[in-house]
Amino acid sequence: MSDTPRTDEAMEVNQSGVLGEEMKEYKVTFDNNMKKINERISYKDGEMSIQASAFHYCYPKKDEGPYELYEVAVFDKAGKRTKEASFEHFADDSYSDEPVYACVPEALISEALKEDGYFQDSIDGIFERI
Repeated sequence: MSDTPRTDEAMEVNQSGVLGEEMKEYKVTFDNNMKKINERISYKDGEMSIQASAFHYCYPKKDEGPYELYEVAVFDKAGKRTKEASFEHFADDSYSDEPVYACVPEALISEALKEDGYFQDSIDGIFERI
């Protein structure tokens, strides 16, 4: 039997402070095999997140593109998710002040980015990286 505590025991003991220094090197990780999250891009006064994978609101729902529909979230300058009128029809919760937009067509995202000052070459590069 190993002297290393199980994860649940380690967390409980560590929270009580009993193991102190010994627990600093104990690391709990979660490997869920998810595709790496794409970096946010600058958008208006904040940022936009465009995602697509087997775990996102997209089509096709797989980890490799090309994709037709994407999951989008828009963030204000404080980093809080916010509403975006261009995508309101796609909100996962139409009553939320912090929606995630599901299955947004690439053309609609491209149009929003163009209106924000992006050039087509930059937009193409964004979608190629997803």
